[in-house]
Amino acid sequence: MIPAFSAAGVIPPFVGDPASLGPRSPYAVSVRDVVERFATSTKRCDILRGWLGHRAAVHSLGVVDGFQWLDGSFCEQLIHREPNDVDLVTFFAKPPGVDLRALIAANRWIFSSKLTRMQYLCDAYFVQLHDGKFAEPAVVSYWYSLFSHRRDDLTWKGILQVPLAPTNDADALNALTLATTTLPIPVAP
Repeated sequence: MIPAFSAAGVIPPFVGDPASLGPRSPYAVSVRDVVERFATSTKRCDILRGWLGHRAAVHSLGVVDGFQWLDGSFCEQLIHREPNDVDLVTFFAKPPGVDLRALIAANRWIFSSKLTRMQYLCDAYFVQLHDGKFAEPAVVSYWYSLFSHRRDDLTWKGILQVPLAPTNDADALNALTLATTTLPIPVAP
């Protein structure tokens, strides 16, 4: 479950007592949970469609083992503007027998954050897992510290974690299609 926004308009870094073992960031949620929570405007639906398209492109390369962290203004309650994209880091296990350098070189449009921003509305980054574990804890610490604070005022915030496996992506896409058809029609001023 994705917690309600805090008074600061962010997903809180924890729920309840900060010293307890209660729910805390990164929050393990499904792809559908993300769609159901954030498909609230045409722009957000476009970003979600791009994210799901990016996931499908990643999956088409056989990269399905791992998880993604989602963050950025997309995961915030914005009052006077829409988000431009969703920030995400994909922590993944290299598919067996794959030359990772060659795979990345042949698929820059999936692995380059500059290109994914243009094509998928995703500011996407990748971190390779080794035997299901982090090879370099400093890399995880970097991403956690970057994603756990709002850039402009350093407000603490939560991160969403979704499984990389495409277990409910089709269901999420159906939910997104339904959400898109039920959005209110904007009225011209």
